[in-house]
Amino acid sequence: TASPTDMFIGLPFGLELRAAAIANFEKNEMGWDLTPSSMIRLLEIFADRYPTTPIIITESGTADTTDQKRIRYLAALLHQLHQLLRQSERVVDLRGYLIWTLMDNFEWAEGFRPKFGLLETNFETFERKERKKTCDMLRAVFGGN
Repeated sequence: TASPTDMFIGLPFGLELRAAAIANFEKNEMGWDLTPSSMIRLLEIFADRYPTTPIIITESGTADTTDQKRIRYLAALLHQLHQLLRQSERVVDLRGYLIWTLMDNFEWAEGFRPKFGLLETNFETFERKERKKTCDMLRAVFGGN
């Protein structure tokens, strides 16, 4: 049998977590709340429950054709993750973070409408192009760390 140190928790944060008690959260194109603080709280809960188990965030992103909400969400989330990892009073063994998703894709409930990808995909020609604003922001964040 594997011990907790031989495993990791893969956390797909594409799940819709509602925070109905707190008004005025920004919404993405699918009507989901954009709440980076929910991710931080979930990481803290997992770290408290499984203190020796590494965590990898396997899906985290948002649908946004204009690229404005995606930039705000990812910038806020990455900032909060950075703060969480720097604090000394709580240990969260976060080993990885994967953005959902590289390219626009087919969503079972919504078809090709939601635009999650870092690469915009034309499903008629299969041409892909970078969502420049988000990619530039990510280059700046990751290039400096």
